[in-house]
Amino acid sequence: TKLLGVFLLLNVGAQFVRSENYHGKSLGLRAFFVHWQDTFVFGGSRAAAFEVLLPIAYLLLLGPLLLLLLRWHRGTATALAIVTLSAAVLLERQAATSANLSFLAAGVIGFALAAVKWNHLNHPHRYLWPGLAAYAAYTYWAIQHGQTVFVQTCGALISLVIILGFAHWITRSKVGRLLALIGIYSLLGYIVQIAILQIVSHLFGRPPPFSLALLGYGIVTFGLTALSVLLTEILRHRLKWVDATYRTVFP
Repeated sequence: TKLLGVFLLLNVGAQFVRSENYHGKSLGLRAFFVHWQDTFVFGGSRAAAFEVLLPIAYLLLLGPLLLLLLRWHRGTATALAIVTLSAAVLLERQAATSANLSFLAAGVIGFALAAVKWNHLNHPHRYLWPGLAAYAAYTYWAIQHGQTVFVQTCGALISLVIILGFAHWITRSKVGRLLALIGIYSLLGYIVQIAILQIVSHLFGRPPPFSLALLGYGIVTFGLTALSVLLTEILRHRLKWVDATYRTVFP
């Protein structure tokens, strides 16, 4: 429920800061609440901003039920993952895409992966090069045939394999500790990066896909997001009211 409140506050506040969301759609409180079904049910509404927070909030609300199902039988998580992903793919094929369902399916897949015993992953670096090769194939397919829900999900899973492969070398390094910290502050980082992208896009325009300009945007955004995370971590340790505020806002 906290995250739902954060989503609402961010969208109400966005109406007074900018006139368009990052889809180029004019914003307004009336438009946001009139299109509540597009936002809260289907997802991907052009009347809202920070839409990814909604399926995350829904997943957190479903978390206790998913954990109970996992205790009952580990296979239930896999079955739910297959059902939710299949439903998202089916809706997409019928031109009724639900962004909320797609992201929720990704979250349930995460639960399913957490329920699997990964004892055979004692040497994760072995998966790095196969992961990079798979990602190259995924990128080619996505460029040639477009991004479907299933393809995007495969891309996300391949990315996890690559991260796992790199983890062998960076876990004890400063880079590894920074990435772990960003993971801890992932919700804050998401909000900050959207704000940064909005500012940069407003000042310099939107770069074309697969361009050097887009890569530059990504590097700048990541750097500023990492800086905000480090600053938040330092302030939480030094100022009690900052820590209390963070705990109140974020789940």
